[in-house]
Amino acid sequence: MHGQGEQGRSRQENYFKNIRRLNRASQSTSSDHGYEFVHSNDSEMSLGHFDIPAVSYSPDSGNPFTIPELPQLKNVNYEHLNTHSGKKHGTQSIPLYEIGPTEDPFDDKYKTHDDPSCYDHLERGDFFGGYEFDDDELEGGAEESFDPFPVLGNSYYPINTPYDVYNPFEVEYSSDNSSDGSVSVSSTTNTASKSSLLTRRDSTFKNAKAVAKTVEFYNNGEHIDEDVTNPSAKQVRMVDGNLVLDCPISEILLNKYKVPLSEKDREFLFMRFQACTAEPEEFQQKKFSLRQLFYTKPRETELMIVITMYNEDEILLARTLKGVMKNIRYLYSLKNSSTWGKNSWQKIVVCIVSDGRQKLNPRSKALLAALGVYQDGFAKNQINDEEVISHIYEYTTMVGISKIYNDRVTLTTENQVPIQMVFCLKEQNKQKINSHKWAFKAFAPVLKPNVIILLDVGTQPENKSLYKLWKSFKDNPRVAGSCGEIKASLGKGWRLLLNPLIAAQNFEYKVSNILDKPMESVFGFVTVLPGAFSAYRYEALLGEPMDKYLRGEDLSKNNEDGIFNANMYLAEDRILCFELIAKKNEKWILKYIHSAGAYTDVPERIDDFISQRRRWLNGSFFAALYSVCKFFKIWSTNHSFGRKIMLQVQFVYQLLNLLVSFFSLGSYFLVFRILSCYLAEPSVKFAPGNILSVFFLWLYMASLATTFVLSFGNKPKGTRMFYLIIVVFFAILMCYMIFASILLSVQSFEEIIGDKDFSWDFIFVKTQFRNLIISTLSTYVLYLIGFIMFLQPIHMFTSFIQYLLLSPAYVNILNIYAFCNMHDISWGTKGQDKVNDLGVAKKGSSDKDELEIVIPTTKYQIDEGYSSMVKELMVPRDSGNNNTEINLDEKTVFYFAFFRSMAVLVWMFSNFILVAVVTETGGLSQLFPNSDSESDSILPEKQSFIFLSVILYIVAFMALFRFLGSSIYLIQRGLNKIGYRT
Repeated sequence: MHGQGEQGRSRQENYFKNIRRLNRASQSTSSDHGYEFVHSNDSEMSLGHFDIPAVSYSPDSGNPFTIPELPQLKNVNYEHLNTHSGKKHGTQSIPLYEIGPTEDPFDDKYKTHDDPSCYDHLERGDFFGGYEFDDDELEGGAEESFDPFPVLGNSYYPINTPYDVYNPFEVEYSSDNSSDGSVSVSSTTNTASKSSLLTRRDSTFKNAKAVAKTVEFYNNGEHIDEDVTNPSAKQVRMVDGNLVLDCPISEILLNKYKVPLSEKDREFLFMRFQACTAEPEEFQQKKFSLRQLFYTKPRETELMIVITMYNEDEILLARTLKGVMKNIRYLYSLKNSSTWGKNSWQKIVVCIVSDGRQKLNPRSKALLAALGVYQDGFAKNQINDEEVISHIYEYTTMVGISKIYNDRVTLTTENQVPIQMVFCLKEQNKQKINSHKWAFKAFAPVLKPNVIILLDVGTQPENKSLYKLWKSFKDNPRVAGSCGEIKASLGKGWRLLLNPLIAAQNFEYKVSNILDKPMESVFGFVTVLPGAFSAYRYEALLGEPMDKYLRGEDLSKNNEDGIFNANMYLAEDRILCFELIAKKNEKWILKYIHSAGAYTDVPERIDDFISQRRRWLNGSFFAALYSVCKFFKIWSTNHSFGRKIMLQVQFVYQLLNLLVSFFSLGSYFLVFRILSCYLAEPSVKFAPGNILSVFFLWLYMASLATTFVLSFGNKPKGTRMFYLIIVVFFAILMCYMIFASILLSVQSFEEIIGDKDFSWDFIFVKTQFRNLIISTLSTYVLYLIGFIMFLQPIHMFTSFIQYLLLSPAYVNILNIYAFCNMHDISWGTKGQDKVNDLGVAKKGSSDKDELEIVIPTTKYQIDEGYSSMVKELMVPRDSGNNNTEINLDEKTVFYFAFFRSMAVLVWMFSNFILVAVVTETGGLSQLFPNSDSESDSILPEKQSFIFLSVILYIVAFMALFRFLGSSIYLIQRGLNKIGYRT
């Protein structure tokens, strides 16, 4: 006890020395305002305009001298400020926090009979765990070679901006702080002296008696008054007319860090908050900024990682953040790199943009708070009668994602590399393009990154993927954008492949990543760099590409061409890709990096699948139509003549693909009808063929009619069972078509072998249905060869059958629903009413540059806020979904519905004409009496032969075109590995 008393006196004496030193510094600049101690009659000490309760001290009490509101930290190093020996004293500042004992005397400060302490919650919930090394990290020796991040040599600015912000959380630096001169001050900044600034602090700490009760509560565990536990009104100084605050991080979080922190490490001790009243393009104009510019040496950003979020839960957010943190950790481990290495984390900024405060999942918000990049109580609806457009939080966290299992997230502070994070919480839900607008127009001009990587919440990049994407820009200065392979998450042991819908999507993703994107990469124009996982060179985005990309933000104002553009911007990433390669007087190209992978969740239910593909199909169709119509822009670029010719060839391929897609509904029906009718012919000798032909025909037409009706008047979520039944029927229909193809093939070859006048021409001339078989076999054989070339043949055996059976649903259900709902642009025009539930910040009474605002300031409030967020993650998850519908004006709704109806009619009649011409239905046999009327065939042989021949050549050409492109991609990839640049 006696030793503790001596230690307390030493801390108390050192504290007073610091105050006297600051007093002398203040008096040297202004004799009117300084610090002084006086003993008042009510046993309280007055610190200038601060009223701080006196704390009685007894050598036997075991209670060291403490100052309320300034929480002590176990890991804070104050050696540079003062020591017990009295030989060293800080000359630049007083400590932000008290110098406490080794043991925290307030470990049980929240403990009552009914509620255990926050620490008990954390320990009991196992919320923080150890670091989990992945297999590839262990193979690379990461566990043995990893070093914790080094001592920082680039400290954060001393206060929000020099001396302009009234900060209610700390005593400011003295005026002789040598670091002051290294921080630039805006010309419009109020440069009032600190001594005059301190005179305005009296309104902040008036309630000293209430604070004293907080100390009593800490010591005795008794109940405290609401005016201490609840945030109260404070007077704060504005920064260039804006609300910008440094908010202390909870001691609960800081005590988890494994490295000692000093007062200079403000980026770990404080979260910076800005109430942004500016639109993204006005961000800098209205004097908003990011704290990377306010270090003693402003940090240069090489890589900005933008993560867009809507209402996803904490599991999806944790997966994405875990992948990002693993990638940053890999960049940190590249000791021989000229760009990356020990300090590489300072060159990376992770920016999370959430689309709508009311849409933010509470558990995702709690996860962000657990990381330290969010705190409740600071966001406001209005600042001086100006609407707040976004709430921006900045923090450098050393908390990582340890495990994600059983729908639960575990955090860790072991083996962590610091992550610079920016969390932009948009007040209104204004679509994904607007989220990218905040990244491109607000944050990127401040940070000036070389490369911007775009991710969606739920996409988890593999450990080295971000480096591989970045390296594609480093190796080739002409690369404007690149993407990697997006893989379907299949669960542990690929158990999700038991769901046929997931297996079909897995095969679809693989075909795209093995045949389509490699082929497009060879031409230099990847038609879509997915917004869920792609990277762009910031320099290439500037100008027309970015302007065209962001033009889709508000299309409902123009009703004449709004619906075309609105659907086109459902696939906004395709527009950006085209504008990049067609940028005037430039020669940018786009690349696909197969070795850079990322996992994403795919829809597991048919209703979610249909809704997702409605956006994809409509967006890709209109965007492809846009690029084909604008192909001439290629000739205004600086691409070589050979590259321009290659791009024109690719546009021809895209046009052919558009035509095939547009007529896919009628084409598939014709294939079905031709096969079923051939099977019904007497020569085939299949007895039930005629009955099954009629039976399946009626079911087919009934399914199509039902799909049209459901698509016009219902949402998939409300008619899921109807769609499921139709999908099952089409799968059965596909089985019958496969059976028909095999049976007819066997009989045909038996007939060929038995024919005495056999010749190979007989295969192609006598039986037209073989054309379809040949085209189909050529497609699937090329699939198999392509999968083998990319060393992934296993997916042909695990997912191909499911994809084959669901392909009729792809052609019929998805296309019908997409075309019938092209008026629905809910992906980009969700509306919501303004909600004023955060309170406002008004002008203070004493100064026009001050605000009166209710915010948490005490140690109790900050710790309790962090504790409540952590507890939010520990309660069982709620599976409820709070999606909202669009809110468009009536005139726009009518116009979009009319356009939808006209487009569907054109599409239906186009496909009907195709069917009528081939099958001679609808009275065509009466108009053309020279048809094959004497033939015994149910369908006219001539038209059937022509149609199947066209299908043969188109399908075979497209499959071969993709295969050749994929093969060339592999050759180029091999040449790049041996040092030959292609």
